[in-house]
Amino acid sequence: MSDIKECFVSRWGDDGYLIEVDYKQLEVIGLAFLSQDPMLYKDINDGVDMHSMSAAFLFGEKYETILSAVAAGDPEWIKKRGEAKMPSFLMQYGGKAKGMAMKTGLPVKACQTFIDNYYTRYTKVGEWQDSVEKEVNSGKQISTFTTRAGLPAMTGSYSSVTGRVYHFKQVDSFKKGKGSTDFHQPHMKNYPVQGFAADIVMCMLGVLHRKIKESSIKDKLLIVNTVHDSIILDCHKDVLDMALRSIKAIMEATPYFLHKVYKIKFDLPLRVDIEYGKNWKSLTTYTE
Repeated sequence: MSDIKECFVSRWGDDGYLIEVDYKQLEVIGLAFLSQDPMLYKDINDGVDMHSMSAAFLFGEKYETILSAVAAGDPEWIKKRGEAKMPSFLMQYGGKAKGMAMKTGLPVKACQTFIDNYYTRYTKVGEWQDSVEKEVNSGKQISTFTTRAGLPAMTGSYSSVTGRVYHFKQVDSFKKGKGSTDFHQPHMKNYPVQGFAADIVMCMLGVLHRKIKESSIKDKLLIVNTVHDSIILDCHKDVLDMALRSIKAIMEATPYFLHKVYKIKFDLPLRVDIEYGKNWKSLTTYTE
């Protein structure tokens, strides 16, 4: 962690605290909702440790064995669980085996095994990704764009559950051969998931802002910034306990607000991690 984060402190000096709120596994949960994959739903609802599951995909060991080993403090499996985090992350970006191997240093064969095991368990994820690609291709249109090789590039679009429309432009296709174009598969897999997560955060940022402005502590609790999926706030010590309880209650009511704003029946739990401290680097986890 960078020491630069230690420079960020409360405007109230010793009388203030910084608060960071971050959803747990937001993109995984978003992918489950978009794909409606029953096994991914079950794993989320059962509280499966997704990093241990990723290690099972990668190394061909049973999930329960890895979970027990990690819980027992086995250094080998703790390390392997850590190694499995990056492939899991890259999967959400539509990563392929060769690219995954280049970024992780793992063998291509191991990366392909990970991908195969992932899609075997979560079959509906692959089907949903295929449906996005089909929608983009079915509505493609001639455009004025060209690829890097100077070839005509068509455009296509995908409409999300929140009403956001994603536009994609064709690129040079090495898979189809020289002189061919196609839409970039990783983009089509990733953008709707990343965008849905961003829509959730932005929606709740607005809700949180309004709730604070309507509260009795509006002059002592201020939203400072957003960083990826997290929200940073500045809080006076006099209202810290109330602020932490209120923030947790509001952010975990996200399904209600998604229905209210987007008419989405979001049927998965969205939990948040909340930390607070005298500076952004030194934070303590909030537990009720």
